[in-house]
Amino acid sequence: MMKRPTIAAVLLLACSAAPARAQADLQRLKLAIGDRVEVTDRTGVVTTGVLTDVNGATVQAGFRDFPLDTVLKVERRGDSLWNGFLIGAGFGLLVSPISQEGCLHGSSVPCVVVPMLVYGGIGALIDLSHEGKTTIYRAAPSTGKGARITPLVAPGTGGLAVALGF
Repeated sequence: MMKRPTIAAVLLLACSAAPARAQADLQRLKLAIGDRVEVTDRTGVVTTGVLTDVNGATVQAGFRDFPLDTVLKVERRGDSLWNGFLIGAGFGLLVSPISQEGCLHGSSVPCVVVPMLVYGGIGALIDLSHEGKTTIYRAAPSTGKGARITPLVAPGTGGLAVALGF
């Protein structure tokens, strides 16, 4: 008879368990003093400015101090050209069979590599022409306050698991 309440209690604990996470340390981020950053706080306000200081608990940018618990996201302005090059090279690889039709004699390696390099270069130029953003830090989503109800379904029985966050 005690079997069902015990199973329900174990399932309730399993459904409400959250993974343990290490506290974020902003000093380990790939940021340098003088980088142009955009800091989004938990209220949704985005502040753009030059990074002036980073320590384990705060970020200073745009003449403001942001404590770690108020920071939702930090983005560095600018991104790598490699992703544009790789996308272009992939497109060049796709169109290389078309250029191979012209390579009836000799090795077909140049007929594959040359379009990859040409389109890779075009992709890098396109990537260079726009300023992207690289997300450096994103706060872990918090479960916050509230309740979560999960149905428990098993052959011949049913129930609900309730998880409370406070």
